[in-house]
Amino acid sequence: MRILTLSCHPGFTVEALLAALIDAGADPAKIERIVGHGFHIEANRGAAGTWVSCGVEADADSDLASLPLTPYLRGVVDRATDRLRDARPGSLVDQPGNEHGLILAATAAALHIVGIEKTYADPLPLPTDAPTTLIQLARGAMLRFQAGPPPSPAAVAFVSALVGEWRTPGPIRLIAAGSGQARVDAEDVEKVRAVIGDIDTITEERSVSVIETNIDDMPATNLEYVMAMLFRQGALDVFFTPIQMKKNRPAVMLSVLCAESTTKACVEVILRETTSLGVRIFHADRICLERRMLEAETPFGIVPVKAAIYEGQVRSLSPEYDVCRRLCEASGVPLRVVQDAAVDAARGRSDDMG
Repeated sequence: MRILTLSCHPGFTVEALLAALIDAGADPAKIERIVGHGFHIEANRGAAGTWVSCGVEADADSDLASLPLTPYLRGVVDRATDRLRDARPGSLVDQPGNEHGLILAATAAALHIVGIEKTYADPLPLPTDAPTTLIQLARGAMLRFQAGPPPSPAAVAFVSALVGEWRTPGPIRLIAAGSGQARVDAEDVEKVRAVIGDIDTITEERSVSVIETNIDDMPATNLEYVMAMLFRQGALDVFFTPIQMKKNRPAVMLSVLCAESTTKACVEVILRETTSLGVRIFHADRICLERRMLEAETPFGIVPVKAAIYEGQVRSLSPEYDVCRRLCEASGVPLRVVQDAAVDAARGRSDDMG
């Protein structure tokens, strides 16, 4: 699994995070191509790091919803925009052509290019006199209050949604590191440091929370919405099992797998959005194959492809369905044609995965 470790400094911004990812190897030209027409990045590399400036043309029409992202990064973007809309009613961050939204899109695209699947971070630095609205954007995050300039609201929302664990990871195989800079009083000051690495195991054992509840008096059409809301809160998997309850009533059992850090948020969705009167929670260990995300360039567009690896060998290649569907609808070719093209392109890169 490819992971990102972040260290954010007082006054950090989304642009500084984007700069750190570019400094660590994300290609600005690829980022521009993923974000789409009308968005431009100027990356300035110095001896100690990189700083960026972003430009948006008047006819830019790209938006966050159209990005070809992995489910992990799609969830990050959705959670970040939800936070910004909650804190700032009327926010247009997710509207086509919105400058702030496109910078968030560029940062998500950079994370996609370098293949990030999970993020760790130190506590976020907030000023001691931070306004309540800024603190609320960081709900669920570990915070460190100290003197210094405030971070941008978009950066707080995005990083809080991105990070899975607020701690330093165990041993990793270092892939790259980058520093995102900002100009302060005519000097370059580091605002974000990004370290990219692989967990050095063939299989990974992970502890997860399993949440279950039985539902027998709720319209079945509402279950799809519940599933979507759970994924937006960071659920790893959501599924329904047909069951029979007392007096042989047909019902479904809702099951959710999630990290311990997102258990509370998932429970709140279930209790708020379903007719359930309570849930069961227990903890389980699971063993997973190592997974890497590849960027497959096809004649129809860029497709994220998940590679499953066992004992150093690629066992399977799975293109992301939502992206393939969008590309086939845009190009008018069968879905299978896009999926096969993505697998063929990804297979050509499998030699780089050792």
